[in-house]
Amino acid sequence: MKTKFGTLLLICVCVFMLLNILYFSGVALYFFEKDVQPDVFGSITEAIRYVTLNFFTVGYSSIGPLSDGGKLICIGVSMLGSLLGLVLFIGIVVWIFRSVSSYRRI
Repeated sequence: MKTKFGTLLLICVCVFMLLNILYFSGVALYFFEKDVQPDVFGSITEAIRYVTLNFFTVGYSSIGPLSDGGKLICIGVSMLGSLLGLVLFIGIVVWIFRSVSSYRRI
């Protein structure tokens, strides 16, 4: 049986891992794109912002990476965000079905 502390610890570890993935992907994108597009990816914060947009949405269509490494990073981040979104959605649906089925047993 899970405790509240164990669940809180798991959430904190997941958030920490997500922030690390976004940070290191943004830094890698910056180093790939800083010479190709210095006006778009001129700082690490701009690259992290673009990676975060790419992770949580489809992306920002007016700018994009031009180097092969930058494209691979953005493809990977987009796929990871889509997979995690799908897993979260499935988890919520399963939780709803489990809670509804527990009411029927009573």
